[in-house]
Amino acid sequence: MRSRLNFDIGWRALLQAAFGAPQTEEPAALRSSFLSRVRTDCAAVQALSVRTLFDAILTELALPKGGKVLMSAINVENMADIVQAHGLEVVAVDVDAATLLPPPGAFLKAQAATGAELCAAAQLFGAVSEIADAEALQKRGVIVIEDAAQAFAGKFHAGDPQADISLFSSGPIKRVTALGGAIGLFRDGQPAARIETRLSTYPQRSDFWFRQRALKYLGLKLFSLPLPYWVIIKTLTILGKDPDITIGSVARSFSGQTLLQAIRWQPPFRMRLLINAQTSQPQDYQTRHRTCRNFAGRLPPAVVELGQKARDHAFWLFPILAPNPEVLISHLRANGFDATRGATSMRVLQPEKTPHATALIEKIVYLPNPADLPRRHQDRLYKYLTDVL
Repeated sequence: MRSRLNFDIGWRALLQAAFGAPQTEEPAALRSSFLSRVRTDCAAVQALSVRTLFDAILTELALPKGGKVLMSAINVENMADIVQAHGLEVVAVDVDAATLLPPPGAFLKAQAATGAELCAAAQLFGAVSEIADAEALQKRGVIVIEDAAQAFAGKFHAGDPQADISLFSSGPIKRVTALGGAIGLFRDGQPAARIETRLSTYPQRSDFWFRQRALKYLGLKLFSLPLPYWVIIKTLTILGKDPDITIGSVARSFSGQTLLQAIRWQPPFRMRLLINAQTSQPQDYQTRHRTCRNFAGRLPPAVVELGQKARDHAFWLFPILAPNPEVLISHLRANGFDATRGATSMRVLQPEKTPHATALIEKIVYLPNPADLPRRHQDRLYKYLTDVL
């Protein structure tokens, strides 16, 4: 069975992370090396996760209790939880399926109605576009954060130049993964320094913790190969367990702890090294993009490609909108392709106020990524799609 997720890290890098000898290099040198490859006009801050950075930013901002935060209506559930943990209120802003961002004017309208002082715009599923209202929001005194966790792919996207802060993730299932970790790019060096000072007070995850983590994902990468993955799916089905829930809980980075306890740590040094090593590797974005675009161009008329009007696309995932998601998923799984409606922790915020986002999530299907499939399996996937749609 062809898995819908592919761990974007080689066997050698995983083995080095799990068993390699300790190495030493100053964190400042690692940041400088990263910035020289990505963007030189910003200050960079490394952290354990995008959630860690977002939490630290909210702590430093110390917005008044009850203050409003504009957020893309489709978002990682934990990001909204962090806002609420700081005594703030989420204002969800509906998104456009074509760009996967709120349409021009939507953030401005929501800010005028609520007086929000902070806006967090999420680039979804690897698609990236300009945050249309960023400059106008800043003129109103609003801080604009670009949550580009799903758009981190080395040089593919270096952040929206208009955003005050851009956040990138190298989490386990992301493109160019380091099994965790995040980078924040700040246009202003002063808040970056304050955030870094705050993060430096957190305890540091140990080398042993990271080696265990590497072993876990070494096993998951092994089990994501077609035959082992088929055995796992069949076994879970026989046992009456939901494969999506079970696999998702194993792959999740933050489980078994309260959210703030889990994220308020410094990354281990070995993770910093892996982020640097992974971003140093050449990436063939053009081939991946071309493969996915070509496959999208063959989709049946009943299927809607998400993010088709985005400025660019890393194709971290390959989601579509289908008129009959459950029928399609059942047919694909019966023929060896692990499609799902819940491949990630993405949720609709305030669904009663965001009809477009709600409709999108109700019909979304995550397909195995065509870029990770040989051509013959791309053709098979297309055939089984057309059988149903």
